[in-house]
Amino acid sequence: MLTYIHEHYMEEIRLREIAEAAAVSVGECCRCFQNMVRTTPNQYLTEYRIEKTSIHDGEGLRTIVFFKGCPLRCKWCSTPESQRMELEKGYGKDMTVEEVVKEICKDEIFFFHIRRRGDDQWR
Repeated sequence: MLTYIHEHYMEEIRLREIAEAAAVSVGECCRCFQNMVRTTPNQYLTEYRIEKTSIHDGEGLRTIVFFKGCPLRCKWCSTPESQRMELEKGYGKDMTVEEVVKEICKDEIFFFHIRRRGDDQWR
C-alpha cells in the first residue's frame, strides 16, 4: 500500500485504489494503516505529499542526485561523503541511470526551469 502511494502520490488516489493495490478490502486497508502507520491512508498521503514538496533549504523544491566515488578531494567539498564508494548507513542505494531518471521524473510536475551547472541560460 505504501509503495502504491509513493509511486502515485502526484495523481488523484482513491482509498479503493490503495486497498486494491494490496488486494485487501477498504476496511482492512484502514485497519492496516491504523495498526502499522498509526494514521489513516488519506492522512498519510497528505503528509507524504507535503514532505515531497516541502521547502527545506530555501525557496523552491530541490531534487538532488549525489554520486559516490568522486576522485577529487576538494577541501571545500559540501558533500565529502560522496568521495567514499560505500553507501552511507541508512541513505542511498545503487541505481542505474534509468532508475535515477525515473525517480527524478516523479517530481517533474514541480519543474519550471532546469539549470545545469555552468549554464547561463534558463531552460
